[in-house]
Amino acid sequence: MAVQYDFYKNPSPKDSKKRVRYHARVVPYGTVNTNKLAQRIHSRCTVTPADVKAVLSSLSDVVIEELKDGNRIHIEGLGYLQITLECPPVQSTKEIRAESIRFKSVAFRPEVEMKKRLRIARFERVPRKN
Repeated sequence: MAVQYDFYKNPSPKDSKKRVRYHARVVPYGTVNTNKLAQRIHSRCTVTPADVKAVLSSLSDVVIEELKDGNRIHIEGLGYLQITLECPPVQSTKEIRAESIRFKSVAFRPEVEMKKRLRIARFERVPRKN
């Protein structure tokens, strides 16, 4: 199965005189949930779907605990997870206290091997919409 994509306009400032530019974006077929993942993993090995779901649930809990402790997570074959932070703009590091630092997001950096394996994916443009 090929990855479907479509083109979307790049955002530009309102007063911009530059030509409109477009970028490609994946149009997902849907979302694969934990049950589907568990079934697919079960079909490749002897682990039951219930065991797979238990491991994934525990993995989620442990990853959150480790990220809260300030660690970066490396899952071999997938990549690295780490939290990102945000704070108000300051001109000196002495202007800010820990209370002003907030969680922003979780950053994911894929494993090099994962990126190599995804480079061979086939792409096709979605049929035109009316």
